[in-house]
Amino acid sequence: MAQILLVDDSHRSDQARTSTWSDAIEGLRSRTGVTNVAAGWLITWMVEQPSARQAAQCLKAVLTVLGDMVEPGAA
Repeated sequence: MAQILLVDDSHRSDQARTSTWSDAIEGLRSRTGVTNVAAGWLITWMVEQPSARQAAQCLKAVLTVLGDMVEPGAA
């Protein structure tokens, strides 16, 4: 979720970045250490997982959350 919010921020205009939003994003960056929001971040993150099983579990969790965000009633 942190990665998604940081990617969202990277596409926002300066007008869409309120001080509250910017403070929250900076806090998120400092707590998570996520700085890479370039294309391909998901693959990079998956490769960094300690095992293929853990990578698959993390991917499944990400897809579940994204699905819930798109169709909250489907959960």
